[in-house]
Order: sequence, then C-alpha cells, then structure tokens
Amino acid sequence: MNTNFPNTKQTQDIDLTALFSKEGRRSAEMEDELSGLSYDTGNEDEANEEDVDVDAQRKKRNRFIGNILIYSGIAIFVAMCIVTGVLLFMGQNGEPIKALRFEEKEVTVRAGHSVKLNVLTEPGSVEYAISYSVSDENIAEIGTDGTLKGIKAGEATVTAKSGNVSSECTVTVERDSISAFEISESELNMKTGDEKEIKLTCTPSDAADKNIEWKSSDDSVIKVSDGKITAAGSGEAVVTVSDTVTGIKREIKVTVTDPEQAESITFNEESITLNVGDSYETELTYDPDTTEAKYSVFYTSDQTIASVDEYGTITANDVGECTITAVYYYDDSVTAELKVTVIDPLVLTTPPETAPPETAPPVQQPSGSGIETINGITYVNGIMIANKTYSLPADYDPGVQDDAINAFYEMQAAAYEDGISLYIVSGYRSYDTQYYIYWDYVASDGQAEADRYSARPGHSEHQTGYAFDLNSLDQSFGDTPEGIWLKENCYKYGFIIRYPKEKESVTGYMYEPWHVRYLGKDIATSVYNSGLCLEEYLGITSKYQE
Repeated sequence: MNTNFPNTKQTQDIDLTALFSKEGRRSAEMEDELSGLSYDTGNEDEANEEDVDVDAQRKKRNRFIGNILIYSGIAIFVAMCIVTGVLLFMGQNGEPIKALRFEEKEVTVRAGHSVKLNVLTEPGSVEYAISYSVSDENIAEIGTDGTLKGIKAGEATVTAKSGNVSSECTVTVERDSISAFEISESELNMKTGDEKEIKLTCTPSDAADKNIEWKSSDDSVIKVSDGKITAAGSGEAVVTVSDTVTGIKREIKVTVTDPEQAESITFNEESITLNVGDSYETELTYDPDTTEAKYSVFYTSDQTIASVDEYGTITANDVGECTITAVYYYDDSVTAELKVTVIDPLVLTTPPETAPPETAPPVQQPSGSGIETINGITYVNGIMIANKTYSLPADYDPGVQDDAINAFYEMQAAAYEDGISLYIVSGYRSYDTQYYIYWDYVASDGQAEADRYSARPGHSEHQTGYAFDLNSLDQSFGDTPEGIWLKENCYKYGFIIRYPKEKESVTGYMYEPWHVRYLGKDIATSVYNSGLCLEEYLGITSKYQE
C-alpha cells in the first residue's frame, strides 16, 4: 500500500537493562543503610533503661522496610506498563503507526442516534491503540471504539490520536426530526356520514422529535382527528396536515355531498307479539331502493313494556302494548311505527300442592240445542263457546280461568313423569290484544288467509281464559314426542285438541296440534272418544257472518 502519510518516527528507544539496573542499585543502597542501624546490648541494666528506644528503632526499621517494598512494587508496575504500551504501540511486527486519518472528514448524525467512525492507519495490518476525544461533550459523545452518539443539535470536532499522529473529523448533530412526510390522499370525494383513514408516511420513519397536527378548514363539512376524516355535511373543506417541529405541511381537498335520502321508511312488520324477556331485531325498508343514507333513530311509547336500543333491537319488559317509532335521521317528518304486544308465556314447571276442585260445566249430551246467551256470552249445553259463529263481548276480561290453569299443572306434572316437557307459549288474550294480532296477520297475508289461522277480535278462544297454545306454533309439533303425548293424553286432564287435522271445514281453522281447550275431564273424555271436533260434538257451526 503506497500512501503519502508522513514517515515520522514517533517513539524513542527504551533501555530496559539500564532501567532495571537503576532499580537494583537503589535496592542495594537501601540494604546498606539498614545494616548501619545498630544499638548497644553490652550492659543489661542500661538495656532495660533503653527498652523504649530499642522499640522505637525497631518500628522505624520496619516502616523503612515496608516503604522499600511498596516503592519497589510501584517501580516494577510502572516499568511493566511502559513495556506493554510500547509493545502495543509498536505492533506485532514492531512497527509504529506512521499515520492515521478518518475515513470521512465530515459526519452527520441525529440527536439520540449513534454512528461508528472509521479510522484508516498506515500500516493498516497491525494492532494499534487509538484514543478519541470530542471538542464539546454537550453536542456529542465518543466511545473508546469510535462510536459517536449525538446529544443535541450543533457542531463539534472529534479527534483520533495515536502517539504523535492524529486526525480530526467534523461532526454535525441534527434534531431527531423528520425531513419530509407524505399522505395517502390529496383529494377526496365523500358522502355525508362517510369516514376515511388517511395514511401518513414520515422520513425518517423513526424520528422521535415530531408533532403532527390535523386541522379542518370547516368542521361543519369535515371533522378530523389523528388521521380519521368524517364527512359531517355537504360542502367543500381543506384538511391541513402539518409537523409543528419542522413546519412541513400537506393539504387534502375534500368535497362532501349528501347521499340520496329516503322518501319513506317502513318496518318489515306492522305489529309483533313477544313474550316477556324476548328480544327482537327490527328491520326497516327505505324507499326508494337507491337510498344511500340509511339511518334512523328509534323511540318507544312505553319503556316499561318494551324498550328499544339505537340499533332497533326491541326488548320485551312487561305485559302490555306499546308502539315503537323509527324517525329518519335526515328528515324527521319521515317515520314508521311498529305495534308491540308483550304477553306472559306462563312457563310453569311445578304443579300446585293441592288443586282446587273442578268447576267445569256439567256433562251435557250433544243435541244441537241448549244454546243460551248470558251477558253477551254464548253457552251450548253449558259450555262457553267462542268461534266464528259465536263471539264474546269486547269488555269480557276474565284472565286465565283457575280450573283451566290448575288442570294444566296436573297435566304438566304427569307429562314430566313420562319424560315430556309441556309449557304454555300463549294463554289468555284480551279483546284488544287479539285485535292487534289479527290485523297484523291480515296486513301480512291478507284477510282470507289470516282467517284460516287467526280469530277475529271477540271470536278467539284465548279470550275465554280456557285455551292455551303449548310448546310450538308449528304443525310439525304434532309429530314430536310432546305433540303425540298431548294428543293421546290431554283428555285425561280435561283438555281436547281444539282444531284437529282434517276438520278445518267444520272448525273454521287449520290444523293446530298445539292449541288445547279445557272442558273438564268428563266432557273432554266424551269428545275424545267420539272422534269428533267440538262443533260436531255440540252440533253447531263456525262461520263468520260477512
């Protein structure tokens, strides 16, 4: 390697033999001084008188010997250090470092970050010792291995030295701030209510000394927070993104338009019936179909009966009726209503300890006669009748009949012993409740179809307080173990399947294997054994007078 480094010898030859000979002469001189120390021991009495002087001389001699050993050790240690330093400096081949220089004369580093400074030497293949220093340690720090760490913004000089040769490097420490940043969008078109996340990329990405601020020129059009842009209303606005440390800025031009709004909204159902404790997720239809802004606020007319959350989920709280109203967010004149009826499912599992005596009407033979009306209620051979031909007064409100519910307790307990679980899903219904239920079905399926499975108000057996719907309102229930057990055993406890299969032309209603009517054990047994429906058994009709 051919360099232009100065070839100045940096060390002097050291005579190690002379160095150690000098130390040896000094030790010999000390021994001579020790041999010259003596005291008189010829006279015993005088020796006793001079004991104190002898002890003092002995201590003095011991201290002198100790000092000799200490200084000799120090001298040897210093000599060894000198030899070691010379060997290190000379290198393995005994050659001194002739020249050195920094690989880079100027270095830039960010505050809080480090960089390794490289030094080139001549010769370059030897082991050497280099010391480093920095002109201002408040600006930067330098390690023994040449690693430089920036402390704060400013300039300093780093010096590398070996013997009499040295080199300097100018260090510039910059703030740990960004030099630039980019944003993922520079222009946006949004609809009112839309949200957009903006991605920001900083250079350098690990800069610690930065403070990014987001500002909207018009909060009524655009709201912005930490890169999240929300379209608040129609119009135009500019989002400014800036770093307050460096002053670097970027802008996003945003145009917001209102989405197509609905002209009307409707619930998918006009009315619903829920059991206490049930939840129901409503669905809204927005017209026209192209409506983009689909958001409504929900209210309830009676929180104690049914509550509704912000998503339109209804919770049935107590028996009664209320109205759920949806108000279109963008136009409060656009609304929709849903009628809600909450009933008690009467889920019973434990029969009473003692059942009261039956108070069922006495057994009557079917004759087609014996029809009488008392207080607007029709009795046929003593049996209260509510069907399409015979109705009940609107104000008739008996609730669940005691003899009917206690008979159900007895049947429920017997079924449980056979591994069958029976429970009531719908019991007594008032005239008003039936009104909402029936007309909801009419709105959904049309009156002709609704008349096949739902009674008109005043014509429902549920208003008598003697009828129950059990377990499942589905015709497949008749083929389940519970449905089969009910059909074969309910008469033993005073009940009949009120609307049997293939009797729709007589009863006026389609097959309902879940619907039972209490008649008392004797009459129920007689009807069951006859194989007839109740209308056939009593010789009556079930047809509306249109």
